[in-house]
Amino acid sequence: MLSSWLSAVVARCRPFSRGAAIAFALLTAACSAPLPMPPPMDIPHGHGRLWQVDHPGAPPSYIFGTMHVTDPRVYALPQAVETAFTEADIAIFEVDYRRPMSLEKRRQYIELPKGQSLEDVIGSSTYRDLRRLIFRHRLPLYNYFREQPWVSWVALSGREISIGQTESPEKPILDDWLIVRARKANREVDFLETAQEQWQSFAGIPMDDQVAMLRSAIETYYDGRLRVDRVAVYVEGNLALSYALWEHSLSHLGPVLARQYTDRLLNERNHRMVERMLPYFERHSAFVAVGALHLPGEEGVLRLLEQRGYTLTRLQ
Repeated sequence: MLSSWLSAVVARCRPFSRGAAIAFALLTAACSAPLPMPPPMDIPHGHGRLWQVDHPGAPPSYIFGTMHVTDPRVYALPQAVETAFTEADIAIFEVDYRRPMSLEKRRQYIELPKGQSLEDVIGSSTYRDLRRLIFRHRLPLYNYFREQPWVSWVALSGREISIGQTESPEKPILDDWLIVRARKANREVDFLETAQEQWQSFAGIPMDDQVAMLRSAIETYYDGRLRVDRVAVYVEGNLALSYALWEHSLSHLGPVLARQYTDRLLNERNHRMVERMLPYFERHSAFVAVGALHLPGEEGVLRLLEQRGYTLTRLQ
């Protein structure tokens, strides 16, 4: 399965009706034999959602792992999270999802160079296979013929059948909900990344790799999928399982491409976000909220902070 943030990228590219989403899920389920869940990975900081961050001479700060969804379960914050959120004097978030990027700017990350088509890039045979999947399963791809391969790849690469999730287009995702609350309380709000940087994480993938990823997704589209209540995994704070699900979602790529993709979408961004949050920790009691998948692992945000001399204490 792709992370909720990756799925949201495609959703922001174009409209996706609720009816089409339901049909897509049902057709995917009908064509897939469910697989057993992967075992949780043995990684640093594999459980939890909230940590206190301490450093000599600085006030305590907090890091909270979010999930970029609107399922009502994610809004039921534990008391420890509420306390940290209300007591910190500045709230720092991954990116301002509420500030839309202009269509012209989005196009530079999505569309192929003028005069070039997706069929030119991936070849006629692969293009025909992609068209069959799009029309057979009503995939949310409308201008795919002139867009970069990564856009189609995201739409095809849902490696699981989501269960137990309730999404509402009228509600803000958890991150946006917290941003609104912080601003209503007249607290300072800042961000670790720009929307352009997040889009560039995809558009910057070398074209040969984008083509290889899309071809692999097409070839393995009917392979068995997991049945996962991903929100329940998040609410339980099971980061070790979340990371195992991430790796499973990329397993069809092979080890080299999967590693490159993890480096680009997680590890490189983890390093960048840590460098940008350090000045806040020196001057403020900060509440930092980023996607939960950025927290665990040897190159996760929490281990990177420990390597810089910070003490991490899990609170929830």
